[in-house]
Amino acid sequence: MLRAALTARQQYEAEQLELTRLREEKEVRDKKDHEERIAREAAERATREPEENARLEREADARPVRDEQAASEKRENDLKLAAAEAERKAEQAKREKPESEQKAGWQTGHQFDVALPAH
Repeated sequence: MLRAALTARQQYEAEQLELTRLREEKEVRDKKDHEERIAREAAERATREPEENARLEREADARPVRDEQAASEKRENDLKLAAAEAERKAEQAKREKPESEQKAGWQTGHQFDVALPAH
């Protein structure tokens, strides 16, 4: 009975040692995996950041060109609108000129000589 208890105790201690060894190995693997993940993420970041910085720099360099193009297009559009408005006013003035001359003639008592067709 004592021998069985001693054997059981030795087996228990051996199992505990094995469990401790397995836990330590797992901790080492986990630590290694964690460090590898950190290194991989840092490498990805080191690659990604210069690419992102280059992209941002290209966009910043292109921004003044885009802004100038937009301003140029706006000026051109404004000029077209102003020309169209001036043309509209000129056409309106042409239409109103005979009317205003006719009104002016009637207001001063002058009538236009108009030949009436004979019947």
